[in-house]
Amino acid sequence: MMSDRQIRRLHHKVFRNGFENEKVRLIAGHVGYLKRARHQSKRKQVADVVSLSIATSNISHETVKPRLPESIVVTDYKDEQVPYIESLGWVLVYLFKRYPELKLTPGFSDGHIKGDESVLRKGFYETHAYSKIDVGSANQSQNITVDIVHGRFDADSTRWSVEIFADGGLVRKYICETQDQVVAKIDQQLHKYRLIQLAWYQAQSAR
Repeated sequence: MMSDRQIRRLHHKVFRNGFENEKVRLIAGHVGYLKRARHQSKRKQVADVVSLSIATSNISHETVKPRLPESIVVTDYKDEQVPYIESLGWVLVYLFKRYPELKLTPGFSDGHIKGDESVLRKGFYETHAYSKIDVGSANQSQNITVDIVHGRFDADSTRWSVEIFADGGLVRKYICETQDQVVAKIDQQLHKYRLIQLAWYQAQSAR
């Protein structure tokens, strides 16, 4: 006959074995659930891997070239500036057709459209593009230049700016909403400061 201690030890062993078996069954069930979950999401995981491999693939990093005539020279620009450069370029194309003498002025000897940063235009929300019409002056006592700037002023609006400089200092700044307003304002300022007449004289002397 077993003692009370032997009976308690045997009872504990039976309970312990039952618990261990139950624990094993729980783990096996959890593993089965994980296998089914992985199988269901397997296609999604593969798609993620494919997209990452495309994103990190060795793609050519050549700068996007603006769609402009070869007569429009663009210097120091980035891909995000191309939309502004193209819009500004076609405004210049129109001005050159209307006033061909502007092509022979000193302001267009290097780059017609510039994309480098300018201290005077740090207020723009994003990168911008600008062009300078610089024809000097008849008596060389005052150098008048006209800058055409296109870019984003803030997070919501894209604007044009026509800026008048005298000897490097800002005289007037006109904000325009459309390309038509830009052309009209430039035409007005070119005649106001007699820059078209001066450009014509410079074009004649250069021939």
